[in-house]
Amino acid sequence: MVDSADDVAYLASLYWVPLDRWQVELVRDWSGEQRSGKWAASTCGLAAPRQNGKTIGVEVWSLYKMTVMGRRILHTAHLAAATRKTFNRYKAAFTNPAFPELRDMVVSLRSANGQEGIWLSNGGSLEFTTRTRGSGRSYSIDDLVLDEAQELTQDQLDALMLTMRASPSGNQQIIYLGTPPGPSAPGEVFTALRNKALKGRPRRLAWSEWSVDEVGDVSDRARWAATNPALGTRISVMGMADDLVRSTPESFARECLGWWRPAAGSQAVFSTNDWAPLATAEPPMAGIVAFGVDMPPSRTSVSIVAALRPATGPVHLEVAEYRSATSGAAWVAEWIAERWPATVAVVIDAQSPAAALIPELLERRVQVTVTSTGMFTRACGMLHDAVKAAAVTHYAQPALDRAAVSAAKRDIGAGGGWGWQRRGETDISPLVAGTLAYYGVMTSKRRPGRRTRVVTRR
Repeated sequence: MVDSADDVAYLASLYWVPLDRWQVELVRDWSGEQRSGKWAASTCGLAAPRQNGKTIGVEVWSLYKMTVMGRRILHTAHLAAATRKTFNRYKAAFTNPAFPELRDMVVSLRSANGQEGIWLSNGGSLEFTTRTRGSGRSYSIDDLVLDEAQELTQDQLDALMLTMRASPSGNQQIIYLGTPPGPSAPGEVFTALRNKALKGRPRRLAWSEWSVDEVGDVSDRARWAATNPALGTRISVMGMADDLVRSTPESFARECLGWWRPAAGSQAVFSTNDWAPLATAEPPMAGIVAFGVDMPPSRTSVSIVAALRPATGPVHLEVAEYRSATSGAAWVAEWIAERWPATVAVVIDAQSPAAALIPELLERRVQVTVTSTGMFTRACGMLHDAVKAAAVTHYAQPALDRAAVSAAKRDIGAGGGWGWQRRGETDISPLVAGTLAYYGVMTSKRRPGRRTRVVTRR
């Protein structure tokens, strides 16, 4: 196997900044080629504490790819400020009078916000975008850089993957850069990639990480040195000491020592012993009804769960619809609209893919309760307490049963709130929809004027 690490390091010394030894070895992992000329690692991931210079390595590797190899690259980040900052470093290099070799290669350089990019005479290019659900759809690239990968969501990645389908080179590479996800970061994509690396698959995945296994003694400077390859150069011991004073042990371990919080998904919230005894074949016959609607990140299905609250006794949950959405979900609005006159609430979370259905529901004069982050965490807590207190019933429906005993907690914000998190491959959208329905039927003040019975096709 051959690599370009030494050539990249030489290029860095001429036009960028000299690479540290660890950065050179990082590029060696990324630049290795098989005999066929294909990358040995088509997917690369780097997780390290902040300020060590993660981005520098990928910047120089991208510089080499575009100038020497003529490759087309898309650099993405979570925040516009981050993409702009990176672009400005390239702009400074390609417009520097001291670097005529780079200046002479430039065919076009665009600086407008949201349209930053550099195009070269050899066909190479480097474009920049801030990630959204639709970002990347107008690009055709060879290589994709995902900076701040701890903030990357599956929806964003799905949109960006479209840019790789018509790769000019037919030899794509994706590089993820980030830190261990904090409580408010999505983290699902970056964490899933790390888990694959720890399990040794797939073969063409290169993963590099500097981290500690536990919070431990955060004042131990030997641990600082072991997890911060730039300590003593880009990072000062005094600066880390100051960070220690300002941080909790957990946040210092995560941000400065690369500690990955144990996966919330390692333990289900509800056991079978919690959930199974609540099943009933004789639900209440009348009461007020609310519906919750949810979709998984993949948008492959739609879950509609009804919550029936009788005058006395526990709330009853049942899956009213659980359908494939591979051909679309236009039917949902009509289905809900038909039942709205006898419904106290229709609830959808603002962060759910199902939020895309809200405009169609509003057109049909359905009043949708859209939960904020605070409302959603409250809803999860309410259903959690109801299940633990045996104050809710449900039909023994496989989709809801699987979701209930598979879901774990995902921390949301810094106030102790949490939401449901998937474990493994199980779709937990029926549980999320049930949570929203429960919240709606317990909090809505709307009264349609008549009672109704929920009828489900089982």
